Amino acid sequence: MPGPQSPAVASDDDASSPLGDGDVPLTIDPASIKRSLRGPVASIAAVPDAHGWFDAVIAGDGAPSTRTVRLGTKARLPFTAGETIDVRWSQRQIGWDAWTVDLEVRDASGALWAGLYTTMVERDGWSFELLPAAADIPCRVAVTHQSRRAVVPTGAWRKLETPDGAWATSAECPGPLPTLPGEPPPNDDSPDPTVVAISRLAGP
Repeated sequence: MPGPQSPAVASDDDASSPLGDGDVPLTIDPASIKRSLRGPVASIAAVPDAHGWFDAVIAGDGAPSTRTVRLGTKARLPFTAGETIDVRWSQRQIGWDAWTVDLEVRDASGALWAGLYTTMVERDGWSFELLPAAADIPCRVAVTHQSRRAVVPTGAWRKLETPDGAWATSAECPGPLPTLPGEPPPNDDSPDPTVVAISRLAGP
């Protein structure tokens, strides 16, 4: 869902803008997805007591809980029951009890609807770069696609218009671990990753 609109720093060559009233991203709940999935959508149901969130169950073998994709939007979902969707999932351990998880939800042809990434590696024409803090913004991520660059402050959504459409992108950066005054930083055996989300915005 659209979050606070933090200003970008002009000197960072930022081509993005704040989301408009009609710009509604599609967000992914990473806890809902346990494996890669591809198939027709068997059912779609609103999540009780969670306005704007929907559970889409993909047809296939296994319990429904292993075939459920939870997505959030205040607009219409980009698919209906019976259509095929492609959910791509990968996970890698980075600490004692910490993992990177990268997710993508695509249509049957492979076109991206939404992605959530905790690794900053380039993929399918998207690249990510952690930027130094600026003013009162502790963490920023540069998201580049088709030579267009958005500077995204942590906790904010930004709109990036590229030759292949309009996109919303957000960033969430982990904060420092709490320490006692005068104490060195603790050893972090379970580091939290930086999370970047991308969503295609529907046309008018």
